[in-house]
Amino acid sequence: MRRPDYWWKDIDISLNTQQNGDINDFIDEEAVLGSLSNIFQTLQGSRRMLPSFAMNLHRLLFDPVDQRTAREIGNIIVDAISVWENRAVLQKVKVIPNGPENKYNITVNFSLKNVKEEEVYTYRDILRAA
Repeated sequence: MRRPDYWWKDIDISLNTQQNGDINDFIDEEAVLGSLSNIFQTLQGSRRMLPSFAMNLHRLLFDPVDQRTAREIGNIIVDAISVWENRAVLQKVKVIPNGPENKYNITVNFSLKNVKEEEVYTYRDILRAA
């Protein structure tokens, strides 16, 4: 059986369309990056039929912006990605607290499951504390 030109293909959930009217799609690493973005940006409990989807980070909003909370956020991220995005093979999750700006800089390095090329991709996000 011939391998397709891609491993995974997801649709753009914003339903933006191409010139020909088809919905935009994301291929391979773009699909996984889009999925990670959904996991980070969805408030856990907001999906009606899947209330456990995403991460329960909002419970940490009022905790101190420090290394201890950063470790806890990192653990939550690792757990959520292992549950909700099995196409990503985590290489490293780094959460850096920035107290003066009241935020965390988050970097997730991953490779793609079942892909022989050992390329590492990066997803970056910022989590703002209250």
